[in-house]
Amino acid sequence: LDVLKKKAASKVKIEKASDKLKRELKERIEELNVEKDYALSEKGEEAKTRVAEINAELAELKSRIKTDVAKLKAEEAAKK
Repeated sequence: LDVLKKKAASKVKIEKASDKLKRELKERIEELNVEKDYALSEKGEEAKTRVAEINAELAELKSRIKTDVAKLKAEEAAKK
């Protein structure tokens, strides 16, 4: 079994375009969440506007994950 596990682990995995886009968008969402935490810890009107901007960008990224990734997956399925 160890031989089979090592053999499977050593195979080169080709990342699909949809998986790459999803990974990149999720990384950006994580970055924005960290930035949002910092903005929430600050006080003032500028911090509130920054949190609103971050929330808007988060909503846009989440909708892109749903639409763009689904579109790419459909294209990949059509190619097979």
